[in-house]
Amino acid sequence: MKFSERQGITKVKDIVQLNSMDDDLRNSLWNIFYKVVLNKIVMDSAQVIRRTNYWSDIQNLWFKFYKEPIDTIPALKDDVIYFIKKEFYNYKWYQVYDFIEYFIKSLLPHSNSVLIWELDQVLKNECSAYRVINNEFVPISDEEQLKTIQEVLDYTSTGKLKGVNIHIKSALTHLSDKTSPDYRNSIKESISAIESLSQIISGKPNATLGNALNSLKSKIKIHPALEKGFSQLYGYTSESDGIRHALLEEHSLDQEDAIYMLISCSSFINYLMVKANKAQIKFA
Repeated sequence: MKFSERQGITKVKDIVQLNSMDDDLRNSLWNIFYKVVLNKIVMDSAQVIRRTNYWSDIQNLWFKFYKEPIDTIPALKDDVIYFIKKEFYNYKWYQVYDFIEYFIKSLLPHSNSVLIWELDQVLKNECSAYRVINNEFVPISDEEQLKTIQEVLDYTSTGKLKGVNIHIKSALTHLSDKTSPDYRNSIKESISAIESLSQIISGKPNATLGNALNSLKSKIKIHPALEKGFSQLYGYTSESDGIRHALLEEHSLDQEDAIYMLISCSSFINYLMVKANKAQIKFA
């Protein structure tokens, strides 16, 4: 915290930036993008963009992201960078995330990891509600919540648990769409991840979550309150707003509902996996 913030002269950023982006956050994101991505073009000795080592990348940017004719690309490198910066500072807040996400997914793994690490420091420092998970910006406002989800993704990436991984990734994808988030299907995928794990542990691949949870008691010890709680959550997703019924409207679901279910289901998955390991149940 800065001296001026400690003394109350300037206001501490205590409101998480969820559907907005202040100048500090935008400038910081630009600086990271410039340092990790654009600086490579700047340092190239050629001044004509098509003679640089990054001509193909620039063509892809115009073609795949800007959706502009590639013959409109400025001839000089400096003019290309000026155009990119001008567009960046004219974007709405969610378009900035779209733009950077394009590069996260386009870069080679090493550069990708550097960009993600740098971005996460900025997002944290500037009180952004977003973090990068599975190469996408996802609204997560608490670091412990982020850790819980990442642990599930890491642990379920291979073997029998791959289905759990797919459901959690799908929940994240539905939640991370900044212009048209699908909260109903995000919640559905979160609860389906628990259902998938419960089927694996119980040895009943076709069981519903309610039946699978009942069967789990013969394999592992689950606290009765937790079992009851998640049975009720399953009932909520099946009945309340028709989350598992595609024809019903998503009229009362919002981001908080989807985040809560994602965090709660990830926590319960971690809990079940610890219990299963203690019971010497193998997932390999």
